[in-house]
Amino acid sequence: MLKKKNKPKFHKLEPLLLLIMVYLTIWGFINIIRLQHERNQNNHKLEELESKHTQQLEINKRLRKKLEKSSEEDFIEQKARELDYVYPEERVFIDTSGNF
Repeated sequence: MLKKKNKPKFHKLEPLLLLIMVYLTIWGFINIIRLQHERNQNNHKLEELESKHTQQLEINKRLRKKLEKSSEEDFIEQKARELDYVYPEERVFIDTSGNF
């Protein structure tokens, strides 16, 4: 007697599993692209911050040199002059004509 070949039966869950696998694959690719975009943005921000940091270090270096250059009394006098302070009994002439 001849035996019939058992044909594989189409399982009911196969389309659902295929759909889940496709969904997870697409979700994975989208997340990879999103993470690469975020990484690029963060690298750009990092470069900006490093640039600002370098600029601030240069500003601090110049200010430190300026502070070391001037004596303490000169520095205090300069700041007082900027605030319009004068020495006692010092004459100050103010131009009130408005023609500067």
